[in-house]
Amino acid sequence: ISGTLDVILLSWFFGEAIVGIYAAARKLLALGGVIVISFTTAVFPYLSHLYKTSVESFKSVVQGLVKYLLAFILPVVLVIFWLADKLVILLYTDAYVDSIPVLQILIWVLALKFLNLPLSYILFARGDQKQSFQVAAITLPVYLVIALVLTPKWSAIGMATALTLSSLVSFAVYFFFAFRNEGAFRLLLQLGAVMIAGGISSAI
Repeated sequence: ISGTLDVILLSWFFGEAIVGIYAAARKLLALGGVIVISFTTAVFPYLSHLYKTSVESFKSVVQGLVKYLLAFILPVVLVIFWLADKLVILLYTDAYVDSIPVLQILIWVLALKFLNLPLSYILFARGDQKQSFQVAAITLPVYLVIALVLTPKWSAIGMATALTLSSLVSFAVYFFFAFRNEGAFRLLLQLGAVMIAGGISSAI
């Protein structure tokens, strides 16, 4: 439901033209989604085995995993954010200039996906599937409420904002479940340092 809710609501409120503008920006995120899904699927058996053999090693690895994934995706996201106008015009021509601000918002969903999906697999590896379900149970109503508030006012931009904010909520809850007893504040500071470094590297 959550995977298609954005398109359904946009079509309901505004029709196919706005859906096309939104979908043009969203399609550019597809490749990144495939990459993170493939990576987390590949690393999941290792995480599961590691948790059974050494909990301390598991904690160290998963914290490093989150930091390195953020360090990888953040420069990519920032470059696409800054070059969104050129990218959209190159791929879709001037007819899709309205997709530019949508892409600049949706690209942050990709960054959060590179964090949220691995965090969900971390919970799976620990046998905490119920907590992963709780994240979905919290996020979906939040997503729906924000989308219903923002989409009628700002169409595709409102929907992109709703999806981004709900992804941020997912990250917050996933992070709480994954690291609440394992130095969460220290890891947040480290992620902040990674974000600063990523911003500087993408600017250079």
